[in-house]
Amino acid sequence: MFDAKDSVIILNKALIIFLLLLGVDKVGRPTGKELSAYLFGKRLRLLRESMGGINQSELGAMLGLKPYLVHRYEHGNNGNLPRPKTLKKIADFFGVSLEWLLSLADNLNEPLPVAPDHLAELKSRYYLTLALRCRSVPETKMPEAVEELERFTKLLVAWAKGKD
Repeated sequence: MFDAKDSVIILNKALIIFLLLLGVDKVGRPTGKELSAYLFGKRLRLLRESMGGINQSELGAMLGLKPYLVHRYEHGNNGNLPRPKTLKKIADFFGVSLEWLLSLADNLNEPLPVAPDHLAELKSRYYLTLALRCRSVPETKMPEAVEELERFTKLLVAWAKGKD
């Protein structure tokens, strides 16, 4: 018959088969079609967190998405990727390739393929936009006003450096 050791081995094998049927591996990661949505979500979260302090709602606003969508995307969105148009918008926004964003390679510990300066610029543009909204600048004038504020900020920084 079976001893305790055989029972444990059989139970482990049964558990692995059950998890694979559910679409997850032994450590709880998705497999199959859910894997691409899972890895996309992890990469999106890495990009968002690398901006330093931007929450999901703020990123949604920056991308023109409903606030809850960033949360859903970061958590695998029930195994579904965003629409191609949204994927392109996200890739363009962060300055990364779609290939990296959708890669099935589990290279999440490697450095991000985006310059830290670019992320800092995105964050500052977002806060400038928020400040202008508080001042009731019309949406049609927003890009123009953000550019003007950025030019002014660069002039102030250059002036301050010249004073040292």
